Amino acid sequence: MYEIWDADSRNVLAHRDTYEEALAFVRHQLDGLGDGWVEGIAVLKVNEDGRSRSVVAEGRAILDLLRVPVVS
Repeated sequence: MYEIWDADSRNVLAHRDTYEEALAFVRHQLDGLGDGWVEGIAVLKVNEDGRSRSVVAEGRAILDLLRVPVVS
């Protein structure tokens, strides 16, 4: 599972089951809000224990994720 967090408000904006779904959510937000939206945003992977999280990318580094093709 993946979460997209807004660091400023400390709220989870979305939960997605897969990495691809998380990136699709981010792309959708960028389409409406522009690249500046990623400032203060983080994509996190929820670890198997369900309690801990690992940062996948934050801020402008999220844009780099969108430039790399996803290989299944």
